[in-house]
Amino acid sequence: MEVKGALMEEKAIVVQDLVKNYPHITAVDNVSFAVDKGKFSVFSARTRGKTTTIRILLTLIQPTSGKRSFITSIQPDSEDVRRMWRICAAGRFR
Repeated sequence: MEVKGALMEEKAIVVQDLVKNYPHITAVDNVSFAVDKGKFSVFSARTRGKTTTIRILLTLIQPTSGKRSFITSIQPDSEDVRRMWRICAAGRFR
């Protein structure tokens, strides 16, 4: 999936070919998606990868490969990132 031009400007988050490998497991395997402004949900039949993807999006960890882009830049050490992670970890992220 490749999002370019005007379509890219309409999206809040764009993820392309995201991969996260750990020594004995691939937690995120070639994930691509785009999210409209004001909306975000994480659903998957797979048992792994959702939390890792969120951590990558929140810049808490780096992907092995792939791209992610946002409407605005996210500062890894910002209070907004820490607040979003607390919401995710508390199970209130829908």
